Amino acid sequence: MDIIQHHLETIPGISIYPVISFVLFFIVFVVMIIHTFSIDKKTIHEMKNIPLEEMEENNQ
Repeated sequence: MDIIQHHLETIPGISIYPVISFVLFFIVFVVMIIHTFSIDKKTIHEMKNIPLEEMEENNQ
C-alpha cells in the first residue's frame, strides 16, 4: 500500500480528484432526491402496479 500511496503523492494535482468525485456524487444524489419528490403520484401508482399487471396478463 505504501508503494501506491507514494506514487499517488508524486502526481501533481492529484488532490483535486477526490473533491471532483464528491461534488459529482453530491450533485447526482441531490438530483435524484428532487426527482423522487417531484414525481407525480399517478405515475408512482402506475409503476407500483406494473408487476401485478404482468402477473394478470400471464395468468390469462
